[in-house]
Amino acid sequence: MKKSVGDPTLQPHHAMIVSTVRNNDDYAVLVVGVLPDRARTPRRPSSNKMGLWHVCTCVLLAVLIGVVIAANRGERTDAFRVIEAFSRPVSIFKDSNNSPFKCLSATRTRFDPQAKEATYIWHLKDDHGKVKQNVSFDVEKGKEIDQVTFYVDDDRTHPFTAYCNYTDYQNCIVVIVPYSGHNHCMMWLQRRVAHNVPQNCLDKYEEKCGVKIPTFDSDLCKDD
Repeated sequence: MKKSVGDPTLQPHHAMIVSTVRNNDDYAVLVVGVLPDRARTPRRPSSNKMGLWHVCTCVLLAVLIGVVIAANRGERTDAFRVIEAFSRPVSIFKDSNNSPFKCLSATRTRFDPQAKEATYIWHLKDDHGKVKQNVSFDVEKGKEIDQVTFYVDDDRTHPFTAYCNYTDYQNCIVVIVPYSGHNHCMMWLQRRVAHNVPQNCLDKYEEKCGVKIPTFDSDLCKDD
């Protein structure tokens, strides 16, 4: 959307045109230009020098703020590149107590990069770290590159969408997964770094999810 707004740094006869740009769940305000009153009210006399100043201001603001937005936007996560990189991840954190995910781990049992399909088995554990239930997730390409559609336990009547919010494609994934009636913001790690979470992963989890409830216990959670 676009609108004209006032700015205390401008002269009374100026107006600023802004545009709200959505980047995933974040919003940024992009300054499109600065207009003199003659663009909004009956024309007033102005010099060529003042007109040139307006044009230069418009271009400068648009370029500077456009660069800032592009820098903050970053590259979107490739969900199937994530699936290819993480064959046996373990859950480390989640943002709620809605489901008992203590010692949760997953195993990728099928992966077809051409068809954009995969299957994971979630290993849900009891309070002693023993497997109590295995749940299958059949995964397909989503509507966007950072999304996947999945089905739980072969139930094709109820599709769900998971959102890959961050990954370094080496150590960690920050993802939102709907399961058991709740949207869980979670971090999964490669097993080799489960005992020493990289700082970039911690930082991104806090940025994307906020609340940090551990699901991994070094003493309790053993390899499957």
